[in-house]
Amino acid sequence: MKQIHPSVRYATIIVLLHGLINIFHGLAHFENGIWLSLFGNAYVTIVILLAPLLAILLLYTRWQRPGAWLLTLSMLGSLIFGVWYHFLVPGPDNVAQVPPGAWQLPFLITSILLALLEAIGIASGIWCLSSSHSVQAAPHQSAFGGSSGRGTPDSRA
Repeated sequence: MKQIHPSVRYATIIVLLHGLINIFHGLAHFENGIWLSLFGNAYVTIVILLAPLLAILLLYTRWQRPGAWLLTLSMLGSLIFGVWYHFLVPGPDNVAQVPPGAWQLPFLITSILLALLEAIGIASGIWCLSSSHSVQAAPHQSAFGGSSGRGTPDSRA
């Protein structure tokens, strides 16, 4: 059985937490009457929700490297989107403009938590990228780092 690298385990936890917080953030959007554009809905669905889940699935297959790239880039795209709309651009999705009420604070807290998890997700993706090199040894190398001794150019006399 193949051993799972700690970076993949941590990435999985981050993505699952990210999904859970996104559910609460979406509920806060709904309760505050904050609706996204068609582009916003498509972006959230593809980049923020589906891409990290696909990345995790890939990390458990032989396509670890593409999975690590997808995780890193989807979390980066999520962070940029969230910070832009929640903290920088004026509008109904900006935390400073959410109307007072029972769901104002949950909207703020989930916006901050998402940004933090996405930053950690980027770091986790980079960790998975760097660990994917060490996990996959070249086929001509033995488990101890040397060559297998078969047909190396230097072994010819």
